[in-house]
Amino acid sequence: MNRRAFLVSAASLSAGCIGVSSQSSTTKSTQTAGPTQTTTQPDGSPSTTTAPHLEESRTLSITNLSQGNLGLGGLSAAATLPTNTVTEQHPARIQLTISAPTETNISYRVCRPGNIHFAERTNSSNELVLREGDLSNGAPDCWRITTPLDWGQPCQTKSATITPSSPFTRTYIVWNHPENPSCFPTGTYHVEDSVTEDETTYAWSFDLRVSK
Repeated sequence: MNRRAFLVSAASLSAGCIGVSSQSSTTKSTQTAGPTQTTTQPDGSPSTTTAPHLEESRTLSITNLSQGNLGLGGLSAAATLPTNTVTEQHPARIQLTISAPTETNISYRVCRPGNIHFAERTNSSNELVLREGDLSNGAPDCWRITTPLDWGQPCQTKSATITPSSPFTRTYIVWNHPENPSCFPTGTYHVEDSVTEDETTYAWSFDLRVSK
């Protein structure tokens, strides 16, 4: 069979942080930053911080899956939701799969703190974080990722082999971004992934819809 070498990159859309808003008066000032709300009294008394809480479950669905130009490399992609709801008991999980009709050697980059994709909400700076790993990477109150999202660390290149009966599959937990003002804001989020062969990049994408 033909053997081809591909570079799989954890490419994804990312957005800036949610801006910090403040309101001042003669009695107190209230500042909201990311997922917490802090109120500071003028006499310097301790502030009170309240984290968001998942008050209502969310349902996730995948729409607008585009194969992009994967077909030019003889590849195809799929996105599925083994767990499509977010509740107080569990977060959602998503599975990304790349298939090939012949045995294909691939390599892919993993950058610390792990294999992460960002899902960017349309017309908003809200994001969700798709990360491989277990539930120790976040807090269950809002399924909010708590491990540092630091891309300033060296990346590693790993390899895998795709066969017709064994595609390249990655499973991610869907986390609420720590800077979202609420738990899993409803709306449509866009995710991109790509693979590279020599200087040719094969990209595909899909939308992740969050609803109540």
